[in-house]
Amino acid sequence: MVFVNLFFLVCKMSKLGRGKCGPATFSKKDRDYTIEFNHDNQPIGKNAIDYTSWLGVKMKAEFSYHIPQDKFEEHKWEHLWKDIQELWKVNSIAPKQAALKNAKKRRTNWRSYLTTTYVRINKTPFKTHKNLQSQHWENFVAQRSSKEFMKKSEKATKSAKKNVFHTCLGRSGYAALEPLVPLIWSQLVPVYKHLKTIRDWRSKRWISARAKQNKKTKKYELAKDARIESIKLAKGGLFQGARQQSQTDVSTTQRLGVVCDYRGVGLSPSIRGASDVGGSHIHYPPIEELVECELLFPGPSIKEKVVGSGLVYPTMDRLLDEVQMEDGYVKAKVYIIDPKFENNPLPPVSCYDEVADLGDARGKYVQWPRFAIKVYFGFT
Repeated sequence: MVFVNLFFLVCKMSKLGRGKCGPATFSKKDRDYTIEFNHDNQPIGKNAIDYTSWLGVKMKAEFSYHIPQDKFEEHKWEHLWKDIQELWKVNSIAPKQAALKNAKKRRTNWRSYLTTTYVRINKTPFKTHKNLQSQHWENFVAQRSSKEFMKKSEKATKSAKKNVFHTCLGRSGYAALEPLVPLIWSQLVPVYKHLKTIRDWRSKRWISARAKQNKKTKKYELAKDARIESIKLAKGGLFQGARQQSQTDVSTTQRLGVVCDYRGVGLSPSIRGASDVGGSHIHYPPIEELVECELLFPGPSIKEKVVGSGLVYPTMDRLLDEVQMEDGYVKAKVYIIDPKFENNPLPPVSCYDEVADLGDARGKYVQWPRFAIKVYFGFT
């Protein structure tokens, strides 16, 4: 069986100097391998970490590192899904796309690790990773040293550096964090008094994801940058213009004979504080049908900036590539991006594969912040 061979491989790797056998070995044959998934089809429960470890090892063992992601035939991914279903007792088809997306992400991270740790400093990984097939190394080095790849890599690096508010999440991401939020929050509030004004769960989760546990006190704390951002959240929004306009401030205009309502233009992203005193919830009118839209700058900006145009899908459409989208985002098909904005980064949740900047999004389906969509709503 594939599973048995894979587990022996992990044990063998550990004996060759890569540390002790981890959870991916699954030495107990009679153990329960059932995996649970949350509403976003992310693994949760007692087997979530084991499942994630197993998936990472399987990607290394059965998907050769030198082959680009898009070169694998579809049946390869179908076989992976069948293996997941068989070992982890998954009866529903619902988690399939999210599971395969996670697998591809882990493989992308593995190839990036090999590139950063070995290719860029002209070293080989075979002393440490003895299971790797050395005959493919030159091919891999050629791929990762090409001008085309270096250009994309440089762009992605610049985009990543702009994200200064990194999370402190493990391999299971937000799925593993959610049960811990009440505990983390209960430790943060007595220390950071301004957090008492925050009621919104999403804001609490955002802050909790950036809390670090002090090794001495075993209590969760916020670093300086995260503390500053949490204060902005408590005051009602991360960026300027965060307060909701009153109904008298909402402008209406006439375009092609249709009365239009510009609600939510230039407001802050979906992550915001909800306080009894200052903060406010922004409620955008629902998008009920596929409609043309203007795409506004998807980050902090004092002035409204139209960066492009495209189509926006109904608010109720919550799947992109059959994966659940983030709250506060909508599905958009990007047609045009103004050249002067094309090197600006997309929000992290909108990035995938080689799509990192606004220019990369041309012709693509992406998650776009709802606050940065200008839609014309007709009234009958």
